[in-house]
Amino acid sequence: MKTAGFWVIATLLCTVLVVFGYVRLRPAPLGVDWTVLSSRDTFRSVPGHGQTFGNSLITLSLMRDGIVETIAVESSTSVRRGDTLLILDNREENNRVASAEVEVSVARVELERLESVDLVQARQRLAQAVSQEELAAKRYGRADTLLIQGTITLERFEELKKEYEIGRSERIIAENDTEALSGSGLYLGKARMKQSLINLREARIALSRTVLLAPSDGVVAKVLRAPGEFTASGEALMLFLPSDSLLRVEVLVESGATYAIRPAQRAVISTADAKSPEADAWVLEVGSLSDTRKAVSITLGVSPSVSLPADARSITARIITKEIPGALVLPERFISRQKGRHVVYRPDKGRAYPCAVETEKINEEELILHSGVAAGDTILSSPGLSPGRRVTLIER
Repeated sequence: MKTAGFWVIATLLCTVLVVFGYVRLRPAPLGVDWTVLSSRDTFRSVPGHGQTFGNSLITLSLMRDGIVETIAVESSTSVRRGDTLLILDNREENNRVASAEVEVSVARVELERLESVDLVQARQRLAQAVSQEELAAKRYGRADTLLIQGTITLERFEELKKEYEIGRSERIIAENDTEALSGSGLYLGKARMKQSLINLREARIALSRTVLLAPSDGVVAKVLRAPGEFTASGEALMLFLPSDSLLRVEVLVESGATYAIRPAQRAVISTADAKSPEADAWVLEVGSLSDTRKAVSITLGVSPSVSLPADARSITARIITKEIPGALVLPERFISRQKGRHVVYRPDKGRAYPCAVETEKINEEELILHSGVAAGDTILSSPGLSPGRRVTLIER
């Protein structure tokens, strides 16, 4: 009897020790990070890293050799389109313009005279000459009869004949003058006027080539010449920054990702400065492969209204290649790999269990889940997760 009681007590003690040891030795619940899946609009993108170019500076020059006479602006000066920036020594061109203007004035007066006063007067002289010739012809015709009849003397007859011949000559001269003024003379006057206008236009063009004007609103970034210096045709005189120029960003992307990049695609850029928000940009140009980095240079354009820090050198870009509405997006750190498949862990009664999912990488940090889970599911993340492991959600 005593022996039986002893074994019962011993069994109970062993059971207690085993239970106590199990409780003490089993792993504590693993604290895990977690997120609740939700659908949102996203996009597939290609990452890139680079730096700002700054705005596009334009080199201003003149297509003429000469000595710099006047510089009307200083470096970092805002100007409006058409403002005078620089003038070369143009005394010869100014004299040529002045002479051409005088030539045009003389030709215009001569043409107006041919087209108005002289032509009217010539026609009046012609009418008068015709009338005088007709009168002289009548007198001369009657004089022949009167001479036969003996009514007039031979001397008077000769006088009337001479008057007729003079009237006929004056009529011929008046006809020639009128024809010249209304025909070839007027043509020559118009030709002289046209040529004088051509000469004036050429003179003004030559003068304009000695004056540098602002091509648009903007800022003269730097003046490269000083008064008295010689400059050759096409040589840089100033650096100019148009007010509507684009801020350019050059980024490098992996060569294998450029197949989906096209000009005009949207991009999002950001800097290391947390205070600077993301800015929209777009692809301007897809460059060639860089042999040294096995990457491709992509030039992005940014609106002039975007304000980037003056010292912003490091730029991160995401070039958007496809818009994806209503996607289940998950950070890549929540994805595990088991037996060659992607899985996510979901909690069930305090334990973590894997679930196979189909994924698609859309950028450096995120994937889209196409199957295996649904919006509203809780997904776990921790380096020590394993099937059936007890877990506790980290409080936030």
